Amino acid sequence: MRASESITIDEPRVRLHEAVRLALASRREGIVRVEVSVEPRCVLTWLYAQPWTDHVFWSGRDDGWTMAGAGAADRIEAPSVDALESKLKPRLNTASDSVRYVGSIRFQPMLDPADEWQPFGRVRFVLPRVELRVQDGDATLAINVMPGESVEDVQRVLDQIVTEPKALPDRLPRVVQREDSPTETAWRRSVESALTAMQTTDLEKVVLARRASFEFDGSLDPFVLLNRMRSSTQNCFHALIGRGQGTENRTAFLTATPERLFRLDGREVVSEAVAGTRLRSPEEDQDSVLRDELLHSEKDRREHAYVLQAICSALDPITETLVVDPQPSSFNLSNERHLRSVVKGVLDEHVTAFDLLRSLHPTPAVGGTPLPSALSAIAHHEPFDRGLYAGPIGWIGRDAAEFAVGIRSGLVEGDHLHLYSGAGIVEGSDPEAEWDEIEHKLDGFSAALSALG
Repeated sequence: MRASESITIDEPRVRLHEAVRLALASRREGIVRVEVSVEPRCVLTWLYAQPWTDHVFWSGRDDGWTMAGAGAADRIEAPSVDALESKLKPRLNTASDSVRYVGSIRFQPMLDPADEWQPFGRVRFVLPRVELRVQDGDATLAINVMPGESVEDVQRVLDQIVTEPKALPDRLPRVVQREDSPTETAWRRSVESALTAMQTTDLEKVVLARRASFEFDGSLDPFVLLNRMRSSTQNCFHALIGRGQGTENRTAFLTATPERLFRLDGREVVSEAVAGTRLRSPEEDQDSVLRDELLHSEKDRREHAYVLQAICSALDPITETLVVDPQPSSFNLSNERHLRSVVKGVLDEHVTAFDLLRSLHPTPAVGGTPLPSALSAIAHHEPFDRGLYAGPIGWIGRDAAEFAVGIRSGLVEGDHLHLYSGAGIVEGSDPEAEWDEIEHKLDGFSAALSALG
């Protein structure tokens, strides 16, 4: 439900209170989202000011839609996508159209989380208590009301909203130490071992990841880091899932990822294969050369084909129609480009976002092929828990959903930042080149740290 009058964000409480009162007087069963128009403000600075312990942020890659949510009207923690569906689907079936749960899924939810990933569980989704959404210059402030809640309950929430945005600090603490896991020597051995396995087993591709851990001389604010990353990582999804209050107590996972897992709108689904990498050059002629190298690279096209084939194989049994780009194109980012093929389809009746999560994750872009062998190689070679890295992150509503793949990501823990990125290893891969590729993939974070350090 939406109030038609435009207000400033400095005076939302009276209007929201009245809108909630009217909504609850005529409500049906289920979750109700009540919103009012407000003057657009910086979404991150609004979120930064809110007092609740749950924080979520989502900015779409190409739809101009940004959302920040604070607090939790509802939390769902589950051990698997199946369990998530059993808990969340009944709620969504009776919810308002615009209700959206935001959350994340571990790369391998069946594995126990390491200590640093405990706050995020295996599968965790939150319905924000209050939200600020901005799209195409229009902004709305909203509150989500659960079944059984009264106007008085909602008023207590409204009283807590901080209406004035809080300025983000302009500096980050100084980096005092970096540790790479695995080390460059161990990385080389892992890649060489994977290449040997491709000659002697059924393994065709494995995505091996690295973790770069930074220690700072003070607590790191994830909102500041994400704000700076958004300007240096264009054409990406930007997301944050955080817990805790105050800079010293915040734990947050944040990502600037170019990779869409899927977007669902009614029965229309869009996915994409993104694989193969080349750096970009500021010189136009050299940049064109690098683009052509990627488009005609046998190794990169083979790596890309593994991903595309897996996506098509997953979607074909559950779609009425499926259309695939005839040739991969160059997908340009700020510092690099990838091969990309878009896949569009119309789902069979009764296929849901939960079915898509089960079918599509993990793709060979973040796991490998065949998947069992790739997962075994990852477990053998990676000396850390991936956690939410390379897992689905996004939102889900009654008839729509969108999920990105949480690559190019970081975990903030007080005065520590763990950065994660990976490279697809196929026959012909060079260990040193793959190490350098990951360094470049981390440039978005590095640029933000350099700008603020």
